[in-house]
Amino acid sequence: MAATQPHGGLGKGRVKTMQTLLAYWKPQTVDYEVGRGEPLNHSASEQFKRVDVGDHVWLVTVRNGELSVVGRIIVGHVTDKAGAAKLLGTDDLWASNHHIVAETGTAQPTRDIVIPGLAKSLRFVSKRDRLAVDNDQVSAQQLQTMRILTPGSAAELEAAFRRAV
Repeated sequence: MAATQPHGGLGKGRVKTMQTLLAYWKPQTVDYEVGRGEPLNHSASEQFKRVDVGDHVWLVTVRNGELSVVGRIIVGHVTDKAGAAKLLGTDDLWASNHHIVAETGTAQPTRDIVIPGLAKSLRFVSKRDRLAVDNDQVSAQQLQTMRILTPGSAAELEAAFRRAV
């Protein structure tokens, strides 16, 4: 897989539009990454085979039923582990066949921010278009599969995150 090549497979003549996705990190992964103090410029997951250059991937976690936002990666490269290692200058990477690397100049600090009420308002491009929220609590199981946000929810998430930081 080439380091900068989208691989969504749309077929000849079709144009792909940017999508905004929500991907889950386990709390211990967030703790490790926040503790490192490095910018959020990379992530890896087998689910990233659905991601293309230009997409926005929001990383989230769940702690005690509360949805926390880690940050957003504006995808500059979709690659394999070897390509990510070359781009990032390190071999200390998650074992996965699919890696995303932030577009140059777009990486922001890795955070762990609870945004009250966010889980209730998110909408997805799916038959199951929202998270089940009970007493403001959400189950991490609902986020184990990467989800595509509606344009309205993507804008709402972006605005809420900017207000929180």
